[in-house]
Amino acid sequence: MQRWPALLAVLLAALILSAPAEAKTIKVHPGDSIQAAVDKAAAGDRVLVAPGTYLEDGHACPTEPSHTCAVSIEKNGIRLVGVRSRHPVVLLAREDQDEGIAVGKSDDGDCLSDASKRVHGSRVRGLTVRGFEDDGVFLICVDHWRITHVRAVDNNEYGTFPSQTRSGRLDHSFASGANDTGHYLGQSSHARVDHNVARDNVSGFEISSRTPTTGSTTTARASTTRRTPAWSQATRSATCRLAPASS
Repeated sequence: MQRWPALLAVLLAALILSAPAEAKTIKVHPGDSIQAAVDKAAAGDRVLVAPGTYLEDGHACPTEPSHTCAVSIEKNGIRLVGVRSRHPVVLLAREDQDEGIAVGKSDDGDCLSDASKRVHGSRVRGLTVRGFEDDGVFLICVDHWRITHVRAVDNNEYGTFPSQTRSGRLDHSFASGANDTGHYLGQSSHARVDHNVARDNVSGFEISSRTPTTGSTTTARASTTRRTPAWSQATRSATCRLAPASS
């Protein structure tokens, strides 16, 4: 009978060691590096960025080594969140940086059918991403994602650009100053695009979807909306209200 307390202690210790770690919040303040916080984060953690302007050193993008990313995320379940405030959280490009925030670990065209090549779970919320040579926020081969309350301003090609993704949402976001498209959703499935604004881009919205994509209360001003050949019949019938260009 004396063995039971010792055995119970061993079982309890094993249970504690095997329990999943709780998600952490890693805080970033002006003068800190957002990328350094992302590097410290584990799956499921939140990187919480205080108001201010952030310039990152930059590094080769994981999915496009010839490009330079300010911040890249390759881990599952990372939430990159700007603190809600009257003052913005701004990720500002340094010279020759191509991508502002890039999420993904592979650009393999088979990633939609091969889960091992995708990042699982991603959220980018509440940041302004400004002045990058290519894209403000770029996602590739990601599932269960969300881009929300993001402002993509004066990025040279695309403001927000999820591509080859599954089960995601782009909402309550703003894009302006893109020489291609403000909000682009490419070769993705089961996505929702709603409550977004595009202003003063060459093209406001462009959707090339593999499966039905829904949208609503979406506004484009002084820009056009393009439907690519891959736009499906189901997508054509989605609710997507576009305001006329402002005079």
